[in-house]
Amino acid sequence: MPRFTTPTAVLAAMLAVAPATAAQPHWTTPFPARPTPALVGRLVRAGMLDRGRDAAGARPTTAWGQATRAQQARSLHAVVRALAEEQPPLPLAAAILTVAWVESGYNPIARNPHSTACGLFQFVQATWRRYAGEGTRCTDPTVNADVGVRYLTKIYTRLMDPSVAGARRRERPRLERIYRVLYAYHYHGIASRHAPVGGTEAARRPAATGLRRLWAFYAVLQRAAKAAPPTEPPTTIQAGLFPPAA
Repeated sequence: MPRFTTPTAVLAAMLAVAPATAAQPHWTTPFPARPTPALVGRLVRAGMLDRGRDAAGARPTTAWGQATRAQQARSLHAVVRALAEEQPPLPLAAAILTVAWVESGYNPIARNPHSTACGLFQFVQATWRRYAGEGTRCTDPTVNADVGVRYLTKIYTRLMDPSVAGARRRERPRLERIYRVLYAYHYHGIASRHAPVGGTEAARRPAATGLRRLWAFYAVLQRAAKAAPPTEPPTTIQAGLFPPAA
């Protein structure tokens, strides 16, 4: 969960980072602006909890994953919609989907009993107010997903890309490093000296629980990218593709 000092420190730290250079082409394929119903469905299925394997939960949140399948599906749809609007690279999209799974189990009303963190991405109140504004509910899956995707994409582009991926790394270590460092920044905050190396043990433990899910999401996205026809310029998402978030 994000832990920041002051808004001024946050902004200064982000602006101090030079713009990233381009990564290798096959790592820059964007999340589709108009995901097909088949892709949306496969991502939702990949994110659903396995009651046998996932019963213990990944994070010490109240009600982690304790949502109905319909609630989980609505939450997953909200994140997919936000990804379609932001269009991050596919590896980053898989990492973002996994961060939400680790933080809340896609339960939109999950709360951390030891902090003010709540919602899909478990934002603490100070960070939530800065990025979502006053008067918004962190338990609203649509708003939380939108803020989470924009926030994590900004961390990646300003602080991580492309050096964190390591151009000489093989695919599996590269994807896992992107995810682990992204999660560490989310957990510790952008000014953390631990985040660039994957965080402390406190961050690495929950991150490790999401690795199987990370590869499930990425496999779905890879398959869709290989099967996709030539893309048209990005447009708005097809009306009616996503069900209501509430």
